[in-house]
Amino acid sequence: MGKDRSARVSQINKPGKAAQPAKRGPKPERGPKPERGPKPERGPKPEPKWTKSTEVHGAPAARSERGPKPERGPKPERGPKPERGPKPERGPKPERGPKAERAAKPERGPKPERGSKPERGPKPERGSKPERGGKAKAKSKESPHITRRADVPSEKTQKPKAPAAPVNVVRSGTVAVIGRPNVGKSTFLNSALGVDLAIVADTPGTTRTTLLGVVHRTLPSGEGCEFLLLDTPGLHDGHTKLNQRMNRSAESAGAEADVVLLMVDVKAKATGPLSPHREDVKLLESLSPKTKVVVAINKVDTLGDKAALFGLLSRYAEIRPDTELVPLSARKLDGVSLLLDVVGKFLPEGGAVFGPDDLTDKPTRFFASEFVREQILRKAREEVPHATAVSIDEYEDGPSKTHISCTIHVERDGQKRILIGAKGEMLKEIGTQARLRIEAFIGRPVHLTLFVRETPGWRDDPRWLGELGYENNSGPQRSTS
Repeated sequence: MGKDRSARVSQINKPGKAAQPAKRGPKPERGPKPERGPKPERGPKPEPKWTKSTEVHGAPAARSERGPKPERGPKPERGPKPERGPKPERGPKPERGPKAERAAKPERGPKPERGSKPERGPKPERGSKPERGGKAKAKSKESPHITRRADVPSEKTQKPKAPAAPVNVVRSGTVAVIGRPNVGKSTFLNSALGVDLAIVADTPGTTRTTLLGVVHRTLPSGEGCEFLLLDTPGLHDGHTKLNQRMNRSAESAGAEADVVLLMVDVKAKATGPLSPHREDVKLLESLSPKTKVVVAINKVDTLGDKAALFGLLSRYAEIRPDTELVPLSARKLDGVSLLLDVVGKFLPEGGAVFGPDDLTDKPTRFFASEFVREQILRKAREEVPHATAVSIDEYEDGPSKTHISCTIHVERDGQKRILIGAKGEMLKEIGTQARLRIEAFIGRPVHLTLFVRETPGWRDDPRWLGELGYENNSGPQRSTS
């Protein structure tokens, strides 16, 4: 029997053969369950034995177990209260003596008679306003305040100081700088002014309103000129009401200006001659033959071979033979002075409209909102910059710093989350860079507060467009000083 058991175990443990379970026999049938007998009856519950302690069982002891309460004796009677003696009578108050009489005030002498005021002579009559070649359209409804060069510290800007204002201005007129987006119109305005006034970014559609810049300059001929440069939005195909207003603002400025400065740019090609952009050709052909036009070919610093410009210049000369052509690099200040001298020859004769220290007709609070939007354009991408607008809620000049509160308007909740960023880092970076830009512009410390608000469809809402300052105005506002 022992051999059979060891043989079975060795067979099970051999590799390659699976162990087969032993077959079980049939289960035995269970018998019937035994019947249970009746439950025994319980006897009566024993009476509880109450103790004298109420903390254990929570019930008082039986009355029979307690003894009788001891009787209390009578309360002792209190004696009568001692009587108080009569209060001592007070003596009569001492009588006060008579009040000392005050000395009479000395009488004042009669007032000396004043002499009669000298009669003023008649006011001198003001001279008639000088005649201008072009009409100046009323500009802003925000504030009559004009930003002057004294308000902007030139030592904190990267541009050189503007030339000194001439003593006698004999030519003055508006110059509308028009063109496609991102050709360098705002960069040229900043270079001509010597101040970073207009915001600049790589995003198309950065400029949304017409911005005036005042430049006083003496031409090589000795004539003093006042240039009213109008930086306009780039002409583009837009479907929202904001885009339509931007295009109308640029077209209106070009139609009413004394001189139209068409800004184009060049893009170097690997092979072949340079050719004008089809939108630039279309825009140049659409200008009225009576309009004085100067074509500025910007970004020539990107060309390695300047000889490639001759073919481009000849092509523009074929489209409009009476057009002045000036190549320049607005970013590197190359050719800016030459362009102003060429434009100045076409300005109409007339006196100055603005003072020699005036920089623009916009108030400083306008530039505070623009500088915040500039940082949004540089930090954000895709659709967020185009769907963003900035309004000023508070602008107060304190004794030591300027307090500014702004609201950033976006159209969707997703855009709001992008601008705020993770733990508010994006909004903090935008606020820091915008604050430094404003401080450099106004020359004093600034406390800047930013809010982000979801304003659905503001780009197609005329009411919101009006409140945010996107009007259809184009011309400069005449100075009241």
